[in-house]
Amino acid sequence: MQRDGYLMLVWTALVLVLAAGAAQAEDNQTSTTMSFGANQNILLVGTLQNGSEGDMPGAPDYWLVRVNEVLSGPMPCSMEIRVTTYQATPPPWGMADEDVKAGDKVWINGRYIPKDSGCEVTLQGSDEYYLRKYPEEIKLIGTAVGFSNMAMPGAGPRWTVKVEEVLSGPQNCSGQLDVTTSAALYPAVWGTVEPGIKSGDRLEVFGAYHTSPGTGMCSVTLYGSEGYYIRKIDQGIITNATDTASTINSTDITSAPNIADTTMSLPLTGLDYR
Repeated sequence: MQRDGYLMLVWTALVLVLAAGAAQAEDNQTSTTMSFGANQNILLVGTLQNGSEGDMPGAPDYWLVRVNEVLSGPMPCSMEIRVTTYQATPPPWGMADEDVKAGDKVWINGRYIPKDSGCEVTLQGSDEYYLRKYPEEIKLIGTAVGFSNMAMPGAGPRWTVKVEEVLSGPQNCSGQLDVTTSAALYPAVWGTVEPGIKSGDRLEVFGAYHTSPGTGMCSVTLYGSEGYYIRKIDQGIITNATDTASTINSTDITSAPNIADTTMSLPLTGLDYR
């Protein structure tokens, strides 16, 4: 009886020790998860550092990415994270642009995974995930010649602007282009539109530059950064590419000709402007 009682005490003590250890491990895991953010979707803008293609069975393809801006989702545990683009594991997987290279600015939509040793992003889990090259940015001066408020899915209000001068970015924009100011897209990351713009106003525009496949026609969208804008220029004083003031000559305002429909692909799958 005494021996049985002794064994019972030993087993009880062992159970208490194991329970305490499990509780501590659970607390550590909870603390780690809370510190790094929950496992959830993330949309960010980053710069590719270097990549690796899995050269062994089961090894992942990935990029090391420097985080420039988090547009939606948790703040990563580090400003340099690994983004896994493919691995021989169950689908679905998102898509990664094949023509990207180190130094490119990219848009990444994926699943953020916190870990005890850090964190990472993966394109596994949805075919809507992607790693895509960020569009070029353009800053220009022009004149507002027309406004359109498209009530169609994936489309939104836009100004047609007669280009007078390209201050920075691609130099092949001339004539007229559309500047889309908003649309029903998620996440709603848009630049600002100065109130009270009307036809004939001289404007400064800063946004993402796009070209229409097949036609080569260019367009601008304020989607993708809160720093984008379209605003009026007072008394001919503009802000040039080096943030200094200069004066532009007046340009005759002409009526807008008919513009063929163009398609501007967004970094969100299945949503185009038309």
